[in-house]
Amino acid sequence: SKLLVLTSQKKSIQAFDDFFFLYPNAHNVKECINLKYIFAYESAKQINTLESYNNFISIYADAPQKDTVIILRNEKAFEESKILNTIAAYDNYIKKYPNSINYKDAITLRNKLAFDEAKTKNTLEAYDDFIIKYPNADEINTVKEYSSKLAFQKAKDINTVESYQDYLNKYPNSIHFNDFVLLRDSLAFEIAKQANTKKAYK
Repeated sequence: SKLLVLTSQKKSIQAFDDFFFLYPNAHNVKECINLKYIFAYESAKQINTLESYNNFISIYADAPQKDTVIILRNEKAFEESKILNTIAAYDNYIKKYPNSINYKDAITLRNKLAFDEAKTKNTLEAYDDFIIKYPNADEINTVKEYSSKLAFQKAKDINTVESYQDYLNKYPNSIHFNDFVLLRDSLAFEIAKQANTKKAYK
């Protein structure tokens, strides 16, 4: 078990430390140090937890295996994030391991989850939240399109000059822009006709 390995590791590391204490000037001290690094490295791999890797990185900062352990630690953290498969888990990974080889993959997976969540909610608020939080996501144009379509229908349902103008202000690049200009102007003209005053036509 991992507990047995950890216990064995502590005893073996202690044996190296005892040697250094008893024989600080021994001719093979450097060789013993390297053996200690190798043993600690193999033990960390065998335990294979974030804690074991972080302990190695912290305790053996000068070990030649440190860079390899950092890679193993980051990969382990990425695996655990994928198992959880939540936006929060990926956000945590992205924040903690910005130099990892899986950094971009974590962003992609996080953005996909956020996109699916926004699409499921299918509200302007959800789409706006996605656009604000993930402006560089691969899904950004699709989300903007969904938002525009939803806002288009909402403005038509309200059917006021103000609702059409709000849409035009928010979505100046919408494929529906010209349609809404026509709807707004037509409605404003009808309102003016009904009012039937010179002031209304101005």
